[in-house]
Amino acid sequence: MRGGTPDEIRIPRAAENVEQERLILIGVVGLKILSQDCERLLAIESPSDDPYGAKARTTTQSGDAMPLTKLQLSALRFYSAHRDRAPTLLGMAQRMAVNYCLRVVIAAVAAVACEMMGVPMIGFLVVGMLIGGTLRDVGISIRTTQIWPVLLAVLDWNRIDQLLTEAEQH
Repeated sequence: MRGGTPDEIRIPRAAENVEQERLILIGVVGLKILSQDCERLLAIESPSDDPYGAKARTTTQSGDAMPLTKLQLSALRFYSAHRDRAPTLLGMAQRMAVNYCLRVVIAAVAAVACEMMGVPMIGFLVVGMLIGGTLRDVGISIRTTQIWPVLLAVLDWNRIDQLLTEAEQH
């Protein structure tokens, strides 16, 4: 309370003008939508409950149908493409080049828009999140190159080829 009576204390508002209130409202709505999507994804108990409809089906070793998601197919294709040569950090960065360029554009637009609206801290937040995501991706790429020799030794290449062939037929 620093030298003031309770009547003199003013509770600061989260936003001083309409533009800031709108921006905060958009952020809250976006977080709510994101949290609902995360709840839906966490509720998935089996690949057949996948809300994004992974249509690729194959069979397990026992002959039962086994659905493959887009992520699983992508991983199998990645493994197959790097059977003879280990993935490199540069190679994985090249695969993500368009994504990284898009992040730079989004960061620049967000920073400029937030600066023009008078809320540069939100622009810094967006830029920081994009930088953090990029650093996470680089870390994953580094770990992938480090564990590749072990994966190379344990992957069943015949099974990978079989799953990819079956997925392409369906």
